[in-house]
Amino acid sequence: MSLNNEVLNCIHERRSTRQFTDKQISSEQLDALLDAAIWAPSGGNNQSWLFTAIQKKDVLIHLNELVREGFQHWIPDDDYPGKLSIKNRSQKKGYTFYHKAPTLIIASNKPNYENAMADCALAGC
Repeated sequence: MSLNNEVLNCIHERRSTRQFTDKQISSEQLDALLDAAIWAPSGGNNQSWLFTAIQKKDVLIHLNELVREGFQHWIPDDDYPGKLSIKNRSQKKGYTFYHKAPTLIIASNKPNYENAMADCALAGC
């Protein structure tokens, strides 16, 4: 495989972003992201996921408050550092689980589907 392979370049240049501007993405960009997600591989080609795009600021703020409240009552089932860290961060003033991004895409799946998390994770790559 060539080092100039477009897919490898994309993988090598991928970054996680945790600071966003207020500028909303275009409808075309949102459509392209959702199209890429639905074409992701899934276990048994099941494609049982559902993608929900939220762009309304008041809905994002309300959802964030629900997440923060949920974390207040959540008891981690083990001592995995990431779980403990997110619970602690969620209790701090100004916490936003979506890092104030103007668009949030939620990947969800069928309850009790054993491959749900893996399938959704593949769609988010």
